[in-house]
Amino acid sequence: MEMISIILISGCVSVKFSLRTFCLVSVYADEHVIRNLVAGCPLIEYLTIRSSDGFKSLEFNLNLLLLQYLSITSCCQLRSINIPSPSLKKLVINGYSLVEVKLETPNLSIFKFRGDAISFISNALALSETDLYVDSNSDHHLWQSLWMASSGFHLIWRLYS
Repeated sequence: MEMISIILISGCVSVKFSLRTFCLVSVYADEHVIRNLVAGCPLIEYLTIRSSDGFKSLEFNLNLLLLQYLSITSCCQLRSINIPSPSLKKLVINGYSLVEVKLETPNLSIFKFRGDAISFISNALALSETDLYVDSNSDHHLWQSLWMASSGFHLIWRLYS
């Protein structure tokens, strides 16, 4: 199996790759660059975005028909995520700056989240495993998190003074 370790893309409007695994680590890019890179890889099954900045939202409003695994961690400027993906089975989010997550992922079976309490909307009907680690300093977040817990989520709660 050959591995591409570096791809330098400069001044290009669109790219097309037949990648099945795509990792963006320590990348500085805006929303449009991220969206265009992902759109240029329609065969992605595993997508990881880690320790990357420059974008405040991730909105994949395209058909990621094969995406099964998505991990978004340590993206300090990220505020919102909107993911429509009928094939997504596992989602891992570690985001303390997040405010909102919207998922149209009916086959999502594993969801792991670590961060502050957020607005969360999902139609994940196949959800079988959920790990939530919510840090919060306000009562509003406490009630929102308790509501999530009473809705069938397993919640790991840690309140910092």
